[in-house]
Amino acid sequence: MIDVALFAGPGGWDEGAKHLGIEPVGFEWGDAQCATARAAGHQRVQGDIAKMVPTTEIGNLAGEEILQGIVRGLIASPPCQGFSTAGKGKGRKDSAALLEAVPRLTPDNIDGTISLLHRVMEDDRSLLALEPLRWTMALAPRWLAWEQVPAVLPLWEAIGERLRKAGYSVATGIVNAEQYGVPQTRRRAILVARSDGKEARLPTPTHSRYYVRTPQKLDEGVEKWVSMAEALGWGVDERVGFPRRSDGRGEVVEIDGREYRGRDLRPASEPAFALTEKARSWQRLDPHAIRYLSSGGRGAETRIGNIPRSVDHPAPTITGKATATWMSEHDREQAKAVRAAVAAEVAPRVNNQSGTEFDLAWPLDRPAPVIAGRDLVTMPGANANRFNGATKSRNDGIRVTVQEAAVLQSFPADYPWQGSKTEQFQQVGDAVPPLLAYHILKEITS
Repeated sequence: MIDVALFAGPGGWDEGAKHLGIEPVGFEWGDAQCATARAAGHQRVQGDIAKMVPTTEIGNLAGEEILQGIVRGLIASPPCQGFSTAGKGKGRKDSAALLEAVPRLTPDNIDGTISLLHRVMEDDRSLLALEPLRWTMALAPRWLAWEQVPAVLPLWEAIGERLRKAGYSVATGIVNAEQYGVPQTRRRAILVARSDGKEARLPTPTHSRYYVRTPQKLDEGVEKWVSMAEALGWGVDERVGFPRRSDGRGEVVEIDGREYRGRDLRPASEPAFALTEKARSWQRLDPHAIRYLSSGGRGAETRIGNIPRSVDHPAPTITGKATATWMSEHDREQAKAVRAAVAAEVAPRVNNQSGTEFDLAWPLDRPAPVIAGRDLVTMPGANANRFNGATKSRNDGIRVTVQEAAVLQSFPADYPWQGSKTEQFQQVGDAVPPLLAYHILKEITS
């Protein structure tokens, strides 16, 4: 059996998939994207997906004449420049033509229909959103997992109706990346489908949604969202406690190549454990020497990466949001110290074109805004325009390295990005967050 990833990019889907025992063969056009994925150990077939014959490509991989049923899963993240609100958005004008065409598409006419649509597209890249359906009609995979910008949801819904007629159970919708542990408020349109008789479902959130207007609001029954500062380790103190070898439950911490129980190591910014005679064995650990490997009490299946934080829930750093009704004077001083540490980290990185005043500790209070393929994480809030009266420029933000931007996408901090600096940032911005990919695939393949 073969799993396929179309427009596979640098490996966001691959990174999430590998923790489920899935190693898709990725198809990708870009040189830098293929180089990055291969450096990370992922498979790539380079070429123009729109010009490929799916049965021929899979037949070459399988070393035999292709038969329907050999492809188990089809993952796809077609380029979104045509639809994205971050670009010119011409593809949104093409949606009427695409939506009209989808119900009439069959395995016999889809190639010809796509050729005809080329003549009427405002942005020819919009047609790439039909490639996952073309490959599905040719290969009949058992399950599907597709991702795009929110503007593509109506097209996913129309394709979903077409897939249901072909015998698939389908689920479509918008997911918020921060609800799956990604330290970023990224919204994506998702289509998942399966033909094995089980119900296709979008993944259940593991974390709270971040509410822009009411940041203090948290969803019940799930973890708090992960802040930008927590993800990058800004202002996070050393940990104190007695390291005990991991028992496979909860957060796992790696120190000097050995795995220990994360619950036995508390941030120094928090109140201490109850003092007993065992306190004489406590150790102080540099947070930069620690790798957080898994959490949430789900064992090895949640070992998603080696970014400097717990991948399933926020680091328990005091954020300074707590009120005096319950915070002791010591707690308030610790909270101020953490905020000061974050502000000190942020200050040299700030690019403030508009001169607008900002709370430099804001990365401690929320996930990052969308990582948009450049070395700047924009300041929260509306950009200036003639309607909202805001003064913030799109160039107001915090400078970050490629590695930091990648961590905010939930990639491992040491992921081997290739190409020029501009190409590396673009890959990070275009990629599917591995944590989001993991949860989508876990749900649709279980």
